[in-house]
Amino acid sequence: MLSEEKNDSQKTTDDLDALYAHMPQNDKEQIDQVVREYEGYPAKGLAHGVQKDAIQNAFGARSTANEVKACQKDWRCIFELVSINGKEALVFWDEGTTGLTGDILSMNEIEKRSSEGTLGKEHANQRLARFLTRFESGGNLGPGSFGRGKLIFQGASNENAILVDSLRYDDSEYIAFDRKIIGTQLKQRRIMLVGEDGKKFIQDSTGGILKPLKKPGTRITILNVKDEIVESFKKSFNKETDGTEFSDAFSQMIEETWWEIIGFGAKITLKMKGKEKTISLTEPLASILTVKDKENKFRVYEKKNIPVVVGSDVYKIKHLRFVVAPEPIEEDLREIWVQRKRMKIGNISKGISLHHKIQKNFTGYIVVDSDLERLFEQKESTTHYSFNMRGGGGGAIIQVRTILRNHIEEFQKQLGLRVQSAQAKAQQDMLDTLKELNEQAQNLGLPTDFSTGSQRKDVEISIEAFTLPNSFTTRVELGDEVGPIIYGITNNTNNLQLITLEITGEQRNRPDSLLFEKDIELAPQAKENATLSFTINSKNFINREGLLIRARVVNKNSREKISQVSRMIWIGMEPPVKLTDPLTITSFSPVFPRAQTRRVELDESIKNIIFKVTNNTAIPLNVNLDLVVRKAKTPTQDVRVLQTLVSKKNYELPPLTDKVFAYEELKIDDETFGGIFAESPDARERKCEFFFSVRATKNYPKLGKNIGDHLGPKKTIPFYCGVDPAGMSIFKNLDEAEAPDDGRRSWVQGDRASGYIFVLNVEHSSYKLADDLGDEFRKYHIKEQMLFQAYLIAVEEKIFKGPAEAFEEVLSDEAIAPVDATRYVDTIVGIALNQTA
Repeated sequence: MLSEEKNDSQKTTDDLDALYAHMPQNDKEQIDQVVREYEGYPAKGLAHGVQKDAIQNAFGARSTANEVKACQKDWRCIFELVSINGKEALVFWDEGTTGLTGDILSMNEIEKRSSEGTLGKEHANQRLARFLTRFESGGNLGPGSFGRGKLIFQGASNENAILVDSLRYDDSEYIAFDRKIIGTQLKQRRIMLVGEDGKKFIQDSTGGILKPLKKPGTRITILNVKDEIVESFKKSFNKETDGTEFSDAFSQMIEETWWEIIGFGAKITLKMKGKEKTISLTEPLASILTVKDKENKFRVYEKKNIPVVVGSDVYKIKHLRFVVAPEPIEEDLREIWVQRKRMKIGNISKGISLHHKIQKNFTGYIVVDSDLERLFEQKESTTHYSFNMRGGGGGAIIQVRTILRNHIEEFQKQLGLRVQSAQAKAQQDMLDTLKELNEQAQNLGLPTDFSTGSQRKDVEISIEAFTLPNSFTTRVELGDEVGPIIYGITNNTNNLQLITLEITGEQRNRPDSLLFEKDIELAPQAKENATLSFTINSKNFINREGLLIRARVVNKNSREKISQVSRMIWIGMEPPVKLTDPLTITSFSPVFPRAQTRRVELDESIKNIIFKVTNNTAIPLNVNLDLVVRKAKTPTQDVRVLQTLVSKKNYELPPLTDKVFAYEELKIDDETFGGIFAESPDARERKCEFFFSVRATKNYPKLGKNIGDHLGPKKTIPFYCGVDPAGMSIFKNLDEAEAPDDGRRSWVQGDRASGYIFVLNVEHSSYKLADDLGDEFRKYHIKEQMLFQAYLIAVEEKIFKGPAEAFEEVLSDEAIAPVDATRYVDTIVGIALNQTA
């Protein structure tokens, strides 16, 4: 037995390979994920990421170690937009660099080296082998550390395809290969093409457009490059491109990111159709970086060699520069950024307050010593646009932010700006935090305008009729027949939908009972009904418990849920008394003339104005239902009805059913809206709205409702005549309260129709503790409270996006235990805090 165990322990790698295989992975999805990272906040888009990673790789491969000498000698980076095989391609290459040096290995040999740990940072000279692996990076002369650029170049291609060729400076060997997606796997050649074979491959693959490199360096060709990058590149050659398009042009993205080496004399060139452009510093960046204090009405604050104490170690901020411009500067530059290895990294001024008079005019940067750079690098995000404070280890960044705050206060004193009081700081902190969350609201799944309405799903399900065994109650008994329940399934798209309708009966601590299942082929814009009747029996259901009847529409092939609707009945018991609205009213986003704004002009139209009313009770409700378009209330005028679109008098809403009310098209004509267009061009004065309300026409004592009472929340959808509205916001206003005896740390005021006001209790002990600990802790406390209140509203509004999306089903369950609901909301807030750290 011992000898057998010994033989087992000596299994060779080949033996193990016979037993084990690589876990399959979807490389295309991983590439798409990398693209999403570069397209999402705080990164600046795919084009920005491509130039950043391309030059980062090129500068890290320079053959002259001294940065200034390299830039003034022979280091160069060239980008060219060309046509290859009838499609646009982005080609970029470097000179004055080493090329892809190191051993020329097969894929099996590279895999072996990687597993042995001989391709890490300490083996940076193995550039070829490291380039051919997925995440081997760092250790060279440049700022790269994650190897993300190897995938962003694939993601920049519509075909996920690139060509690579390199002339090595040490042995003059020529190497070429391609890398592309086959199926879902990212594939590259097992053995590189070397020498004349490599040169021929590059010429043949590009139809002769590319010739072999003449100088040592590396060239990457992104085939069928994405339109976003093409448009950005072309803008670099537009004569009218100036500071107003600073973040849109490829040339100015390079300028913003690599201004330090450009200042050293680095030659970075763009080429397109015979045109050539050498990158240089332009306005407003040139003044921001070079202007002196009080020159051309700029104010400048500079300090050098500022000590930074982290633990027992002392580091230095080598150079700090703050600038206040005479005019507002572009929003992308309104920050204090960090330079690392001559590349602009992320914004470090997160959570730092500025006086309101200089907020739009302020910018700045810091350059830190190499040891402090390494601490910052450890906390950088994978895309190098921000700092990830999760998991601890961010002490250096916290210390630097404290130093920056002190110097900002000193600068503001020099400018004659009053130092803020504690109350003003709290208000400013709330405004800063709200702005930060508004910028990330889409990713966090937070609604920024509660009156804009939900998006209609591709396939929707509603309840047309719900017959109960006993009138006016959702109580049923064993042996009762429930139904018929008539479901309407509507295809809102222009495509055939292959779906499955599943209806289940669900009780706590019991397996779900399948009540109905049917595959449906739903034609474009078609509607189909399905009918369910079933008996309450002791075999499938427990007495004295609630029963949730849930109908789901799922994709027949992927099984992905598309939409659902549910109702609760109670077996052998009276329904619990809940202080909820008898009706749920859902508004759907209309189709506005413009996708990104709700501005309308004369002779345009707003289409598909749709509201859905759900009767949550077992009682048929008689109502007056009105949908009007009206001039919204302003500081100078009261509400004024302009047109009635839908009016139903003494309309009966059957128990537990859904009813949809729609108005196909509202024309913005001069007769109705001309007077509003003639008013002052202020969004408040030009604001109109769709207003939907439902009032009782009878007394309903069991519901606590009388004639004329609203039976559900009023709904408004605003739009603006001839002007763009101000930016949308999670909360419409902010306030603080001094309530030491109130256990709530924060709360909201207002309602769904008028918007919500966030109130922070500044006398609560938790706020006082955070305030004593400093700005960072106070702002974190405010952010946590804002997220908590925002997600409570989102759950109440049944808006489940971002971190809340995974909890839609459990939090939509009327029978959920309060303790479970509390835990789920706490988890959602925790996920959001991690995402915004």
